[in-house]
Amino acid sequence: MKKLLLSIVAATFMAAPAFADNFDKTGVSVTAVQGDLSFGYATGTHADFADGADVFSLGVNGSIANLGLQVISNGSTDDYRLNLSKRADLNLLNLNFYGVAEAHYDFGDSFTNDRLVLSPYVGIEAPVLGVTPYVEVGYDVSSLEGDFLDFDAQDSYAAVGARMAINERVELNAQILTKMDDDFDSTDREFVVGFNIKL
Repeated sequence: MKKLLLSIVAATFMAAPAFADNFDKTGVSVTAVQGDLSFGYATGTHADFADGADVFSLGVNGSIANLGLQVISNGSTDDYRLNLSKRADLNLLNLNFYGVAEAHYDFGDSFTNDRLVLSPYVGIEAPVLGVTPYVEVGYDVSSLEGDFLDFDAQDSYAAVGARMAINERVELNAQILTKMDDDFDSTDREFVVGFNIKL
């Protein structure tokens, strides 16, 4: 299984030049972590936001769940997202299977009425020689604007990537993010580079 996961990651990155024309934009993110607090900036890295949007984030890791706030600025449009999430992990044979239950409350200039979005995702990761390749898939269902009890499928995504520690404080996360509709048909593909920094 570990060899299969490594093969998928390696094949995906080697194939990147072949479909480079399909990449609309390269995403970049920087996240600084101090204890249970995190501060971040990103653009072009999230399946839910426009490629050119600037996303500023603040997160708090709690004992029961994690809380977060995102400010999404896209030209003259400013939106806001409140996050609540909980992660569970299962380790088997040096593979880590993880799942995240996540809910967002979205409001701002883009919405006539506020909306609630449920965004569960699952993934597999395996640390090998200082590199942790992973595959991940997620799906969004959102409330119809103005009715928090009526949900409809919105979109989905898949990510293939690898994380590697550059030094004791800085981790590099490189991934290919495929944005998809609610039928898992690809709508966009991005190469994303992220840096996680421990303060």
